[in-house]
Amino acid sequence: MKTPTAVAEFLIKGMERFYDKMLELENEIVQLTRNLIESHQKQLELAASNLDYAVAGFINKNQSQLTKKGNQLQRAVKQFSFQKEHELNRMKHNIKSKVLLWFAVSKNNLFQKRRNLKHVVNQSMLKQRSVLGHYKDLLTGQAKNMISMEQKRILFHENTARLIYPENVLKRGYTLTLREGKIVKSTKQLNINEEIETRFTDGSILSKITKKDSNDN
Repeated sequence: MKTPTAVAEFLIKGMERFYDKMLELENEIVQLTRNLIESHQKQLELAASNLDYAVAGFINKNQSQLTKKGNQLQRAVKQFSFQKEHELNRMKHNIKSKVLLWFAVSKNNLFQKRRNLKHVVNQSMLKQRSVLGHYKDLLTGQAKNMISMEQKRILFHENTARLIYPENVLKRGYTLTLREGKIVKSTKQLNINEEIETRFTDGSILSKITKKDSNDN
């Protein structure tokens, strides 16, 4: 799993499937218990019926001698059947109680594990939020520093641009020499008798070259 949330969802779904499986087991145990009780009940009924039939035949043969014993035997059979039925009911109750107790304990353990898992996931998410908050503050601080440095650099270039801007250069006492509208950077670009324009901060003048001196290194 790639995230704590995915792990939590996977475990919770697994617990829910385990919970459903326990419900199925409970139903199976109850059904098996019912089937067992019904089977014993039928066996007891069959045994009682056979015994009644045998007793009836014996009584018919020995009516005069066994009337009293027959009544006693019938009472014993009924008591035996009642006792067995009581034991079966008690067995059923005990099995059902144990199943319910086991189911309750398992359900409680499942809920406890689910709460623990949620707590772990919440703690992990809080920790991740704290880490993300730290990185966010760190990146915000770095971004502010970069923006501040970039603003200072831009301001420096703006000041530099202002210093070298032609109008500001002229204001500091410098002039610009142009020939045919283009700035002249070297005497090699000029010839005798050519007209040049010299620009000042407050205007310009036209001149004619009468002499040319070059300083060649």
